[in-house]
Amino acid sequence: MKVKMLTMMSGPLECRYTGHEYDIADAEAARLLAAGFAERVDEPEAAAMRAPVRRTRARKIEKA
Repeated sequence: MKVKMLTMMSGPLECRYTGHEYDIADAEAARLLAAGFAERVDEPEAAAMRAPVRRTRARKIEKA
């Protein structure tokens, strides 16, 4: 199954980078999808419907 990583994942044998697509075994892909670490990219119509993920830094709140 082809997935797109939402977070970086590294181990002793490989490293997967945020935003990159990887073709991995179905069992491992299911675990990554369930944990929210990746999203499926096999269906082109589903990818077109997904909203892009926006990540922002937290702002400091100024006290008056």
